Amino acid sequence: MKVAFLIPGESVSGWFLDNWTNLLQSMPDHIECKLFRGYKPNIFQIRQDLLDEAREWKPDYYMWIDSDSNFQPKDFHRLLEHDEDIVSGVYLLREAMKSFQLYGEAPFACHCLSENRWLTTGDIKGKTDLIHVRANGMGWMLIKSKAMNAIKSPFQPDGHRSEDILLQERLSDLDYKSMIDPTFIIGHEKMIILK
Repeated sequence: MKVAFLIPGESVSGWFLDNWTNLLQSMPDHIECKLFRGYKPNIFQIRQDLLDEAREWKPDYYMWIDSDSNFQPKDFHRLLEHDEDIVSGVYLLREAMKSFQLYGEAPFACHCLSENRWLTTGDIKGKTDLIHVRANGMGWMLIKSKAMNAIKSPFQPDGHRSEDILLQERLSDLDYKSMIDPTFIIGHEKMIILK
């Protein structure tokens, strides 16, 4: 089995490097992996460039990891075990703490399927089964090659939608479902300046 790891981003933290090293060391012999990494200010363009480069290697899976994700090796292996076309973990948005203080719930970088709103901590509380969503952030997302290769240029901009939502809406039109595992939350590193 071949897994392409695609990591867009200008730099990574020491935490990320530790987690990445642990992930590589956790790979069983039957999984061959290759890193595709790069940075451009235009996220649509860098995602497409990394995808085009990875496609030449002909992987079975594409694992998208944002450079500000904080994860454990078991989080990757759990996604692989689900055997879904598109499956991901969830991670909180930057404003999660403020939202939690105000409303008692915090938003994830994930859109609900039937409602035009963010998925929240309240939506997944006590859930263990996979949840079908409209679109999820690509910071920790595993996609089978048949889905990822179904569209030649899935990150072509269209209107004001983000690249991750565009990808999943385009794949949804081809009957590929985006699923999330509600049993684990990936860390989302964000630099803040306190004054």
